[in-house]
Amino acid sequence: MKKLFTTLSIFALSVISSKADILTTVKIPNWQSYHMTSKSKNHGIGVLQDGSIELFFLKRGEKLNLNKPVELKLKIERRTKNGTKWTTKSVKKDGFTNVQKAAENPEKLSLFGKITGGIEFKIDYTFTDKGVMMKAGFVGEPLDAKTADYRISVVSDVEELVTVSKDEENDIKKIKSKTRGSDLRIETRRGKPTKIRFYEPIEVETLAKDEIVSIELKADKIGRKSLVWSLANSKLGSLKIEPDADNKMPYDGFKVSTILLDETGNIQSEGILLEYK
Repeated sequence: MKKLFTTLSIFALSVISSKADILTTVKIPNWQSYHMTSKSKNHGIGVLQDGSIELFFLKRGEKLNLNKPVELKLKIERRTKNGTKWTTKSVKKDGFTNVQKAAENPEKLSLFGKITGGIEFKIDYTFTDKGVMMKAGFVGEPLDAKTADYRISVVSDVEELVTVSKDEENDIKKIKSKTRGSDLRIETRRGKPTKIRFYEPIEVETLAKDEIVSIELKADKIGRKSLVWSLANSKLGSLKIEPDADNKMPYDGFKVSTILLDETGNIQSEGILLEYK
């Protein structure tokens, strides 16, 4: 595997400024909290001031999932050498450098930032008419790389899709009636395509061994189209899915993630492509 610390160009290193700042925001009604926006007929995407992404399903320009957007964000973790506990390092609003002007519908966007510990990072976004691709990496090597391990991931979060009460979570017949027509369709590198209905548990460990390359969500709450997560580079890495419900069923939401850089400093994946199509 390539070392991510050495893959970013000298040019990228040169544009990093030591002065951190806050990302500016657009002045578009109902989108004022976003640094960048990308909208099509059926979806809208906003890049928040911490670099994370929120995706909304649109109908006549209105956000259908206003209070529960689909999230896509960077996750940087640190632990001491030979340690067992990972600590998540926050990407703060005032931690960005080389700040650009806010804009609407860019084709590409690169953000440079710095978090505590002298860790510099870069996030690359590519916007399409169906969604967004998010990649990320460190710029240079963390100052404490000799005494600490780091890993970096891209994580997507989907909140509750169907409301099921605690009293109903073991009633398969009831869940089945509430979730009819909703499912996940998962493709793996080593196994056959899998269809998981919302009243069926997700076999997390089995899917991880088979190496997930794409996940397609169909549900009434997201409209007639599908939401699809896939690898930025289909030949590199795998996706991980973690259901929120105790019974491991998809209806209560789930997380999709991929590790970009592991604790040995090797590239595992390039990122996630999130599409609504």
